[in-house]
Formats: sequence, C-alpha cells, structure tokens
Amino acid sequence: MNDNIKVQQSKIRIIIIFSLISLIGLSIPLINYFYKYEVAECLRSSKFVNKKIDIDIPLIYEDGNNVVLSNLLDKYNLIYFGYSFCPDVCPIDLGRNIEAIELLGERSVGVLPIFITVDPERDTAERLNEYTDLFDYRLLGLTGTEDQIKVAKKNFMVFSAKNNSTTNYLVDHSTFSYLVNQSGQLLKYFKRKDTPQYITDQIECLIKNENNT
Repeated sequence: MNDNIKVQQSKIRIIIIFSLISLIGLSIPLINYFYKYEVAECLRSSKFVNKKIDIDIPLIYEDGNNVVLSNLLDKYNLIYFGYSFCPDVCPIDLGRNIEAIELLGERSVGVLPIFITVDPERDTAERLNEYTDLFDYRLLGLTGTEDQIKVAKKNFMVFSAKNNSTTNYLVDHSTFSYLVNQSGQLLKYFKRKDTPQYITDQIECLIKNENNT
C-alpha cells in the first residue's frame, strides 16, 4: 500500500515538473510578445507618424544669418512653433520640452530643441536670440520672411492666425511639438497635455526602436 502511494506521489511530481516546464516555455514567447507590443505602442500616435517632411526650408537663424533647416538638424530634434509675445501657452510648452530634454540627457539621449516663430513680423532674429536664452542655451530660435514661415508651417502642418489687427495682437496657433530625425522623418508629435516624463519615455522608446530596426 505504501509503495503504491509513493508511486502515485512520484507520478504527481513528474506531472507538476513537466507542467512547470511547459508554462515556462509558453511564457517566454508571451513575455516577448508583450515587450514588443509595449515598444510598438510608442510608434502609433497617429496617421502622421513616419511622415516624411520637407526640411529644406530657408529660414533666418537667431544670429541673423540665413540657414536651411535641414543643415541645423541634429540626429533627433524636438521642434515647436510659437511666438515670443505669447503670454502663456508658448512659455509653458517650451519649458516642458526643455524639462523633457533634461530628463533625456540624464539617460544619455541627445535631442536638440528648436523654436520656429509663427510671428515673423515681430520676432526678429535679435529678439529670438534673447528669448531662447531665457529657456535653455541649447534652444535654437528661427524666424524668416512671411513666405518662408508659411512654407515651414505648411510642411509641418501648423496652423496660425492673428486674432486681431492691433499692434499688440495675439496669434492663435497649433501647439504640437514634433520629434523629427535628421532626414526629416516625423517620428511622433506631442500634445499640450503630454507631461515631460511621458515625452521622455516616448522619445527614448522611439529611438531604441529605430536603432533596433
């Protein structure tokens, strides 16, 4: 009787061991699947992701020299369109972008912040030079002629319009921040509600994914 019990116990142990081995074998592809899903999630923000943008746009750098945007771009760039007379939205968004870039720097990920004005009438190169320095020494300011800025806005799908005709006018404008690589590929855009931590995590994820493909 005792021998039968021992045999049954041995069979149960063998069944348990094989069950555990099977579970481990099944869990590895599942873990890989969910890892890939998590990485892939950062690529699926909208239909515009991976859109190729024409970045051969002549503009005026904040030092007053004529430049072409494509010649300024680093490997990865976080581009924001706004204007220096903006009372609240632009300073908050630019400050958030700089905070995200600081966090990325702690993770050894380099991203260049760029500010392109939608108000070239008032945003001279000299003014932008002073304005960008208020946020961070790395922030590059770009202005241009009315026609040049129109081209830049069109290429990045940016909306802007004066809301009155007085001297101290405000400018209504879209507030996306664009993550663009050196070849002009739009990797992702960020909305106003996105936090510095979210932007940092998404950019790190995107760069890792791009480097692994």
